[in-house]
Amino acid sequence: MMFFDVDHTLTRHSTGRRFMEQGLRMGHFSPRLLLHMPLFYIRYRMGMITQRDLRKEVAAIRGRTRAELTLIADAAVAFSMQHDLFQDAVETVTRFQAQGIATVIATSSLDILVRPLAERLGMDGVIATELEFENGVATGRALGIPCVGDEKLRRVLEFIRQHNAVAADCGFYTDSVNDLPVLSAVGTPVAVNPDPRLRRIALRNGWQVLRFRR
Repeated sequence: MMFFDVDHTLTRHSTGRRFMEQGLRMGHFSPRLLLHMPLFYIRYRMGMITQRDLRKEVAAIRGRTRAELTLIADAAVAFSMQHDLFQDAVETVTRFQAQGIATVIATSSLDILVRPLAERLGMDGVIATELEFENGVATGRALGIPCVGDEKLRRVLEFIRQHNAVAADCGFYTDSVNDLPVLSAVGTPVAVNPDPRLRRIALRNGWQVLRFRR
């Protein structure tokens, strides 16, 4: 079983950014929602993303209906499939699938955004931050704990257990030092387009380091 992060691992740009941009083009979001994106990206690349950061991201779409968000997500993913997907990533996922190895997205991004991507790539599962809805409207809260750090590790290990596998036989592909808990738990940790801290750790530990390109 192979797990993949999304932003800067499967895709060249942030799926959250594409989501916000698409929502702006479609008239669902205001331009001010994009103002915090550069700071969020910097914190992400520095390995400083917390559950509090992700809760702020979720709060930004409070009051939007599931139908609206799904429409935006589908359009954003269609754009990313054409412009952002790393060809090397697609070939890697396809190669594992041809070998009968399950491929799963494991990301801090919103589930409503990455599920269309997983479906288009023929992947077998999604582990992501889930949105809470009441009567079909986003409350601005995550459903449970945002999927980052130790919480992502917990969910990945639970997914592995549910599928009668063991972590030593699994791998994880990611660009971010935020994912160090999962990388340290699986048998095949792979740093893809790694941030500086992850690159240093990967080289020190003898982990594989890859450069995915379009």
